[in-house]
Amino acid sequence: FDYFRGQRRNLPPRPTIQRADTDKAQSRDRLERLAAWLATVPELESLHGSHDGILAVAQHYGIPTPFLDVTTSPKVAAFFAMYSEEVPEKKLQTEAFIYCFNSIDLEEQWRSINESYRSDHGYELVRLITPTIPNLWRLTAQHGSFIDMRVDPTAFIALTPYATIKFRPGQLDPLLKQSIYPTRKSHIEQLLEQFFLIESYPERWSDLG
Repeated sequence: FDYFRGQRRNLPPRPTIQRADTDKAQSRDRLERLAAWLATVPELESLHGSHDGILAVAQHYGIPTPFLDVTTSPKVAAFFAMYSEEVPEKKLQTEAFIYCFNSIDLEEQWRSINESYRSDHGYELVRLITPTIPNLWRLTAQHGSFIDMRVDPTAFIALTPYATIKFRPGQLDPLLKQSIYPTRKSHIEQLLEQFFLIESYPERWSDLG
């Protein structure tokens, strides 16, 4: 296995855009604003016109997309199986899961389906994506890749070869967390965080009303 995904629950992996509470129209608007802004940043010239690159940045910074987060590091996957920014670290967790994929098997399994679907609709249903985005240090630290997943999670799991590791979570290593979420940020990451901070202002103002 060479790709891994850590999860706190044993459910079929689901991209954020497919979650029931996701506002798809709002997500599309946010993605379009991000793409328009990226096109004005000379330091991110490598992303100009890159559909996959823009989606990767969007997913990495919390905009719902069809991209499923995976990693080439089992250690990173284990970390995310135990840790979530949405769940307090002190909350008791009795089990954690790592989904394991083999890239050759995955691509071979979906090859004929993708070719047929691309011929009819212009895009593929399941793809492995390993974007090259200079100076995105956090993504590099997390050995991040993505599965572009345009199918129902149940269908994905039914057709994709995989293995699941179930384990009992231990105490989180603060040094591991620091390596996965580096405190130092590149100039590109500072620009991106500034963009997303400005994007959040209307939402913050509405909370005051």
